[in-house]
Amino acid sequence: MHTLIDAMLELSRTSTLPLQLTAVDLNRLLQRARDHLQPDLTGRSIRWDVHLLPTVMGDQKTLQQVMTNLLSNAVKYSRNEDVAHIRV
Repeated sequence: MHTLIDAMLELSRTSTLPLQLTAVDLNRLLQRARDHLQPDLTGRSIRWDVHLLPTVMGDQKTLQQVMTNLLSNAVKYSRNEDVAHIRV
């Protein structure tokens, strides 16, 4: 619950700021999200199937939050699998 509240607070802070559109490498965002989730992966067997992602125009902070939330959900909702398979 604490993580959810923190994510909602972070989203509310970023949504009140104007978007800063820049070229964003989604591969870097994906790696940062995976690094952020590393403590949640302890003792887990996860098979990552990651394909090359594009560089897009967008707000880096918002896209990072989205990427982290998506991967966090994938990790959380695959916790009952012996070997989780997460495809990006």
